[in-house]
Amino acid sequence: MACPHRPAERGDARRRAGTGGLPGPARQGAVSAAAIGRHRSHSGVGGLAGRRALVATSVGARESGFGPRGVHGSVEEVLFPVLHGTLWYTGIAALPPFVVYGADRTTEADSAEHAAALRARLRALPTAEPIPYRHENGGDYDDGLVLRPRFAPGRSGLGVHTRPAP
Repeated sequence: MACPHRPAERGDARRRAGTGGLPGPARQGAVSAAAIGRHRSHSGVGGLAGRRALVATSVGARESGFGPRGVHGSVEEVLFPVLHGTLWYTGIAALPPFVVYGADRTTEADSAEHAAALRARLRALPTAEPIPYRHENGGDYDDGLVLRPRFAPGRSGLGVHTRPAP
């Protein structure tokens, strides 16, 4: 049965994708992830290898809330399912995210600054350093896909899946 508020083909497509009950942004992300998923292989070497992606988002919280001991955790860990689980897994080099913090309290001047900063990040896309995630088949993980003890000893959590800076 088609969605009564939208053309039948749109409602039918969402149902076929299994996303009909999700709110708009989540539905869009799920459909995008499903499309990208067709290209997956092993982390960092999937069918979309050689491409780069920048996740740009805004949050109402202050930047400090996403700091090392912030209540929300680091923004790269919050976005890990997208940055690593979707982008990196399909071969796309995920760049550090662009985040506008305190977006619910921005002024016009703040918005202009954020727009300029985003434009600068977009211009730097070709040369920006991606997040150095470990390759699944590069020897860092055992057959159970658990990080070998010699890497990031004494540490746990999502941060262990990035290589240290050279």
